[in-house]
Amino acid sequence: MKTNDLKALHDKTVDELQLEAAKLKAEFVKAKIEHSVVKLANTDSLKTLRKDIAKVKTKIKQKELKAGRYYKVISHH
Repeated sequence: MKTNDLKALHDKTVDELQLEAAKLKAEFVKAKIEHSVVKLANTDSLKTLRKDIAKVKTKIKQKELKAGRYYKVISHH
């Protein structure tokens, strides 16, 4: 993910980020299947896709925490 793409993530809403994460996950699954059937020439693309998914998920979590939409359940045993 390029610097401009990371800056664009900052401007997106949580819903838009979730759609972006879903697209990246679908692309990753497709690439992984393709790699298992026919070895990919560029296996770094799998690593890059995994990292991009993590970046989007991190931004989602940051926005949810900032908006107070995320509640961690704490159980006392």
